[in-house]
Amino acid sequence: MSEPEEIREVETPLDCRTSDRSIKCVDCNEHFIWTWESKPFFHDKGLKNEPKRCKPCKQARTKD
Repeated sequence: MSEPEEIREVETPLDCRTSDRSIKCVDCNEHFIWTWESKPFFHDKGLKNEPKRCKPCKQARTKD
């Protein structure tokens, strides 16, 4: 019988969990805010990179 796997929770630094980030959109060069509330969504979807486009540019890109 195999031994149970050890489950470890990876801690995220507090400032990463509670701080918003200002990011420059690669399409329109405007700054947009990536809120800390949206970070769990990215993590749950398996996305490892921050967003590159603001919401209007992302929506315009997905319509094409």
